[in-house]
Amino acid sequence: MKYEPEPAGNGSVVFFWHNGLGPVKAENSINFSIVRGQGGMVTFANDEMGLNFPFPAGKEQEGSGFSQLEFIRVAFPKYVERKPYFKSAYLSVNNRTYPLQEAENINQIAFKTLEDRMLSELGNSLLRLATKKAAEYLVRDQNKDLGAVVGIFNAITEKADTRNWQTLPYSISYSRVSLPAGSQQLSLNTVNGSNTKTQAFNFDIKKGKTIFQSYQSLESLSY
Repeated sequence: MKYEPEPAGNGSVVFFWHNGLGPVKAENSINFSIVRGQGGMVTFANDEMGLNFPFPAGKEQEGSGFSQLEFIRVAFPKYVERKPYFKSAYLSVNNRTYPLQEAENINQIAFKTLEDRMLSELGNSLLRLATKKAAEYLVRDQNKDLGAVVGIFNAITEKADTRNWQTLPYSISYSRVSLPAGSQQLSLNTVNGSNTKTQAFNFDIKKGKTIFQSYQSLESLSY
C-alpha cells in the first residue's frame, strides 16, 4: 500500500458499507447411541460423524437411570446463512470512482466461532441431557405418571440456545475519499449483476477534518 498525502485544503470521508444481514441461529440435533464400558463409563457415540463423548456414570445398578439409556438426541445451535443481494459497491464523486474493499466478513467469523466451540457445546449438552433422562427413568420406575410428566418437561426444555444478534451485517466494506473543502455530494452505488442502486450523501467538508459515514443495505436473498 502506497501512502498518498492528502492535497492541501482537502478533508476526508471514510465510508463504511454494511452489506446484508449476518447469519441467524437455528436448532439442529444429533442422535447418539449409548455404549457402556467397564468401571461405570458411558460413551455417547455417533459413528456417522465420528463423535465420541465418554462420561463417568458411576457403578450402575440394574434398573438405574443410566443403565436404561439406549440412545439420546441432543439439540445444539447452528447458523443459517443469509446471502446478501448486492455483490459489490463503489463510491462516485466528481467523475471519479472509489471501490469499497471488504474489511470484515462477519458471516465467516460467526460460522468459524461456532465451529470452534462445537465439541465443547456438544459435550455440555450431552451431559445435561443424559442426566435429565436418567432422572426421568428413575422416576418412571417409582411412578409412571410422574415419570411421564418429567419426560414431557425434559422434551419441552431441551432446546438449543439460538439467541443471536440478527441485525449484524453480512460483511463490512470501506473506502476513504479525499475531497476539497466545501459542500460535496458523494454517491454509494451498490451492484448486483447489471442492477445498480444509487444512494446520494451530502457532506460539508472541512479542511484537515475526517467525516465517518456508515450505511447498511438490508437486502438479502431468501434462505
